[in-house]
Parts: sequence; C-alpha cells; structure tokens
Amino acid sequence: MSDPDYAELEEDFGDVMALLREGPVPPPDEAPDESVWLAIANGVGGEVGADANRLDRERAKQAAAASAQVVSLDERRSRGRRFAIMTAVAAGFLLVAVPLGLALSGGDTAEQEAELLALGDFEGAGTAELTGTTLAVDLEGLDAPPGSFYELWLLDLDGSEVRALQSLGRVGADGTYTVPEGVDVEQFSVVDVSIEPDDGNPDHSGDSVLRGGLQDL
Repeated sequence: MSDPDYAELEEDFGDVMALLREGPVPPPDEAPDESVWLAIANGVGGEVGADANRLDRERAKQAAAASAQVVSLDERRSRGRRFAIMTAVAAGFLLVAVPLGLALSGGDTAEQEAELLALGDFEGAGTAELTGTTLAVDLEGLDAPPGSFYELWLLDLDGSEVRALQSLGRVGADGTYTVPEGVDVEQFSVVDVSIEPDDGNPDHSGDSVLRGGLQDL
C-alpha cells in the first residue's frame, strides 16, 4: 500500500508487537498524563473512548456550573448596585421634595394668631390661627339656643366702632375657613363670633360672644 498514513500506522504497530514479544513491560515511574489516555481513546475507541467522552461531559458540566455561579454573582452585585442607586435617588428626592413642599404650602405654620375672649356673660373661649388665607378656629362653650347659631366674622374696627365686616359662615367648635379674595387681614384684623337668630338675615346681630385681634407670630 502506498498510503503514507497507513504505512506509518503499520510501522508503529510492528514496534508494539516487538515490545510485547520481549515480555512484560515494567510500569512507568510516573503515571501517564491524562492527555495520553485521551489520545489513546481517540485512536482506538471502545470503552476508554467512552470513559473519555464521559470525562469530557463531566468537565463541560463543571465549567457550565462555574460559569453560572460567576454570572449569578455578577447579577447579585449588579442588583446591589441598582438598589444602592435607587436608594440614593429616593433619598435625594426626599431631601428636595420635602423642603419644596413645605415652601409651597408655607410650611403649614401659622402667621398670625388671636386669643378669643368671652364678651358679656358668655362662658367660653377660643383661639384662631391664620395661615395664608386659611383661618383655623378652636372654640369652647358654644351651645346655641334653639332657633339660633354662631357665625364667624372678620371685623375692621376703629376703636369699638365697626367700620366694615366680612362673614366667614356658620361656625362650630372647630374648623377651618377661607378668607375671601380681596379681604386684607391687616385691615380686617379682628376675629369675632356672634350668635345669630336663624331668620335669614345675613347682617351681624350685634350680639358678639367671642372676640380677639390677630397678632403676628
């Protein structure tokens, strides 16, 4: 045969047969490297080849598992970084939003306050706080007789004389009321509570039970 590969194989086989005729071959001082067995397995096939294939598959599985662990670790680190970034953004938003909200709402801090004292023989008291255009009242002792109610007013007083007045509506023990647009609380600076007959007349009855002037805080 002229095939050079076949001739080389035949020569190698002859060398092996010659060694076998010489008798048992002593074991080597060191075990052959695993690549030697893989080379033999690839050359002769059989069970050794199957074992090598299984070994390759096991190695492939181990490599895949190691790769999966690395990806999982990277993913956890990435999630940690995303969580840290989101936390920082949320904290920054609160630092900006809270002061801004307080600024826009005036901080919900009263600007003026009035202590309402009882007039005549009325037994009661109260307070009023002005924030922007909102007047909040807290009153005690309101117990209107049948057929009557209490009404809240802002008065423009000149001494004891009422020059002008503005009704804020019927009032109970507490509540918040909006100062109408155009009413200057520097001018209408006295908070007044009157008792009114339920007769449909919108005018002040002249019977005030609580009164106090707004003062800057």
